[in-house]
Amino acid sequence: MKLTRREALLTTAAIMALPSARAETSPDDGIGSVNDILNDGWGTLAPDPRDEIEFEDAVYMNEVVETGDESAIVIAFADGSKLTVGENAKIVIDKYVYNPAGSDSEQIITLTKGAFRFLSGSIPKDKVKLSTPTVTIGIRGTELIFDGADDGETEMSTVTGDADCTAGRGETLP
Repeated sequence: MKLTRREALLTTAAIMALPSARAETSPDDGIGSVNDILNDGWGTLAPDPRDEIEFEDAVYMNEVVETGDESAIVIAFADGSKLTVGENAKIVIDKYVYNPAGSDSEQIITLTKGAFRFLSGSIPKDKVKLSTPTVTIGIRGTELIFDGADDGETEMSTVTGDADCTAGRGETLP
């Protein structure tokens, strides 16, 4: 049975509701880790070649994460935020700085294509940005589900909290 992107995403999304242990991480430990994986996923951290991702592998800033057919990955970040990446999806973790004792934390992720579910963590909400080819999403205490099509079109649903969407030219979308 072939799963749709949304079905693969929802299959793993329930794990996001489970509490996860938080540990202080050093840059060598990454900025988070793979909390769950269904089938195939790959990470590319330049200049290294694409490598298969496995359960509990570390993820890093500037890493490209991709999934295959009928696949999904749940990434748990150091601040407690979680990103579920659905089938045939691609993201880039552009920037991730987390300081539990300070306000200089920031999270910027580009969601190139595919279905995604994001649950915010303890980074101040005005410092979290999710970008697709057509919109930038700012969050406030939010859980989002969105789908970026190959042509760049973005569909988004807010499960909880609020989100502001801005189009590529800076206009705020309803």
